[in-house]
Amino acid sequence: MPRSELVIAYKANNNGKLIVNGSYKTHFIAIDPINYGNGSTHGDGMSVLGGELVVLGARSMGSLNSTTNESVRMHNIVNSGNVNAKGSTDMFMSNVRSSGNVVAEATSSTDKRVLYNVTATAGMITVIGGLSALYSVHAHAGVVMSITGGSHFISNTTNAGALSVSACTYVNMYNVINTGTVTAACTTVYGRKLENNGGTVTFTSGDLDVEIVANTGTVEVSTGVTGVITAPSGTTLNVPSTVTVTYTAAPTTTAASGSTSGTTAASTSTTSGTTAASTSTATGTTAGSSANLLGSGSFSGASGVTFFAAAFVALVAMMM
Repeated sequence: MPRSELVIAYKANNNGKLIVNGSYKTHFIAIDPINYGNGSTHGDGMSVLGGELVVLGARSMGSLNSTTNESVRMHNIVNSGNVNAKGSTDMFMSNVRSSGNVVAEATSSTDKRVLYNVTATAGMITVIGGLSALYSVHAHAGVVMSITGGSHFISNTTNAGALSVSACTYVNMYNVINTGTVTAACTTVYGRKLENNGGTVTFTSGDLDVEIVANTGTVEVSTGVTGVITAPSGTTLNVPSTVTVTYTAAPTTTAASGSTSGTTAASTSTTSGTTAASTSTATGTTAGSSANLLGSGSFSGASGVTFFAAAFVALVAMMM
C-alpha cells in the first residue's frame, strides 16, 4: 500500500494478506471490517507496520497485527483469532469481546497500554512491559491473563481464570474480584477493595500494602515478602513473620515457615504474622483509612491522573 496522509477502509472484507506500511504521517482507519483469516492457521491477516491505526467495529477471525510505533486505537472488536499490538507508544483498546488471544506489548518503559471493557471468554490476554491500565477487564474460567514487566493499574476487574502479574516494578489493584487464581510477584504490590471469593491469591515477592475486604478462599504469602495486609474477620491467611496483618476481629492465622503463628484475641496485637483487627499497628493500613487509588508507584500523583484522563478522552473521541 503506498504511503498517504489518510487511508479509510469501510466495511472491507479480508481473506488474505493486507499490509499497511505507512509513515508517521499515515492515518489508517478501518471501519466495520471483517478479517476472516484462513482456516485454523488464521491466514496472513492484517498487518500495520507504520502510521497511526484506528479500528472500529471489527470482526476478526484471523490475525490482526500492529507493530507501528504510532498511536493505536481499537474499539468494538469481536475477536476469535489473534490481536497483537506491539511497539506503539500509545495504545487504547476498548469494548472487546475475545475468545482468541489479545497481546499488548510495549517496547519502552514509557509506552502506554489501556484495556477498557474487555471480556475474554477463552484464550489469553497478555500485557508486556510499559505502563498499563486495565479497567473493567473480565476473564472467564479457563482464560489466562498474563501481565509481566513494567507498572500496571488493574481496576473494576473480575477473574475466574488465571491472572498472573510478575516481574513488574509496581502493580495497583483496585476493586478486583477473584474466583480463580491470582499470583502477584512485583517489587511493590498495592491493593484496595480486593475480594477473593473461593479462589486462591498468592503473593510470591515484593512489598505489600493490600486490603482484602472479602475472603472465602486461600491467601498465601511466600517467605521473604514484606508489608501489610488488612483482612476481614474469620479468614485464614498463610503469611510469614515479615508481613503484618490487621483484622476486624480475632481470626486464626496459620503462619508460613519461619513465621509467628497462632490465634490472637481481639484486644491484643502481635508485631508479625497475625494482628487483631481492633488494634492498629504502626505500619499497617486499616480498612477505613483513606488511600490514593493510584498508589505510590509509577501511576501516582498528577502524572497518573493525566494518563488515565487522557485515555478516557481518547475513548470518547473514538465513539463520536
